[in-house]
Amino acid sequence: MNKKTIILIVLLLLSLFIRGYSLGNDSFWIDESYKVLAAKNIDSYGIPMFDSGVKYMRAFPQSYALYLIGSNFGFNEIAMRILSVVIGAILIYVMFLLGKNLINENVGLFTAFLGTFSYFLIAWSRQARMYIFVLLFFYLTLLFYFKFYDESKLKELLISLICIFIGGLFHPVVFCLVVLLPLHYLLFNLWDFQSKAEFLFKKIKVHKGLFLLIIGILSILIFYALNALNSFNSVNYYFDYWKFIFSTYIFILPFIIAGIFYYKKSFSKNILFLAIIIVVFVVFSFYIDLQNFRYLIVLLPLILLLTGQGIYYLFELIKDKYLKIFYLLIILFLLFNSSFVFIPQKSYALEHGTPQPPFREAYSFVSEEYSNMTLIVAEPAVSELYFKKGDFWIAVGYDNKGIYSYGFNTKSGKETYTNITAIVNVSMMPSSGIIVIDDFGLDRTTGPLKEFVLDQDLVKSFGDRFWNTVYIYEILD
Repeated sequence: MNKKTIILIVLLLLSLFIRGYSLGNDSFWIDESYKVLAAKNIDSYGIPMFDSGVKYMRAFPQSYALYLIGSNFGFNEIAMRILSVVIGAILIYVMFLLGKNLINENVGLFTAFLGTFSYFLIAWSRQARMYIFVLLFFYLTLLFYFKFYDESKLKELLISLICIFIGGLFHPVVFCLVVLLPLHYLLFNLWDFQSKAEFLFKKIKVHKGLFLLIIGILSILIFYALNALNSFNSVNYYFDYWKFIFSTYIFILPFIIAGIFYYKKSFSKNILFLAIIIVVFVVFSFYIDLQNFRYLIVLLPLILLLTGQGIYYLFELIKDKYLKIFYLLIILFLLFNSSFVFIPQKSYALEHGTPQPPFREAYSFVSEEYSNMTLIVAEPAVSELYFKKGDFWIAVGYDNKGIYSYGFNTKSGKETYTNITAIVNVSMMPSSGIIVIDDFGLDRTTGPLKEFVLDQDLVKSFGDRFWNTVYIYEILD
């Protein structure tokens, strides 16, 4: 076993350790509760679905996997997040292979190192959500596409298309590759297109069935990609997203630029990376009507791949070994100031606007002290996972567009995820009971209803900072 293999194994083991460290420390946050509850309900309905009858088919392969894990080990935080930890470590290996494909093993190791300690890759590898799965299949697609690009093997193209299809089950952003990869292939093989076509034609004659299967899958992918575009709405988050990326990675920006332009061998592939970054950034900035910085995580491995190339390029230019060591120390210093984590943490703040209050502790208190009282909640899925199904839901505008936009069934007057009765005005409040509500819920509750809650007796609060605190109120007689 050579030295580079040992380094890679160490990085992969560190990836698992850092991502799995104190995995159960944080309570499920709101979006996690939807995923876990839908997975748990497979036992009752056979599919990921809520008691309201609403199906939750987004990233359904993950839901079934979580159901299998939960059925054997319980639907607790560690069991529901451990699969994401493993997928996050596998992603690091895929990033290594991409770096190796682009330049050599050294670039692969630099890239794997950056991925291992990237704050956001760590944080989102610790959640019972689909984001890290999206990244895995997005970059597996690129990995097998590059194998096809270099060797013209139809098998690699087929695997790449299958990865797009599976990735699309987790999030439609993967479908952008259906357009970008063919354009890239045609662009950089234009002058040699005839010989490539003749070579591929010979391959097709030998593998007719495989070729027809590829055409069939490609047709389905294009259909779904066009269908996904129809649901986009025009918005403008360009400056917010650009500010986030620039402020987060300003110290490694020179290496990104060097990575794009200073390697002739990987220039054509880096242009594809740049095109993906631009297209995905534009789609999320102007066509997705919810502003979530976590959407941009799909671009992070690309940024790190380019950074790894840039770091290695400058490393090669330095001939003195002591200067090389000094250079690497400077790199470490810059990484410490650019959203990289080298000491495992018990908790990771995900992003601005993502509440992560200690729901587990709050509901443990309620179950011990007020188990027989009427339960009124702002986050019903969380309540059902940690205690029991609430009796009433304080109607919260989950997406900050009012209660009628998302989460509320206007026909039944009930909440989407648990099918409990919604309280949309003060007159619907019961005369007694316990209210469990967090900062997110208070912020997005209508005026008079919010005033009513705040006028009740505050029994206890859990959490030590705004947006991450949950409150227990008892309704006054």
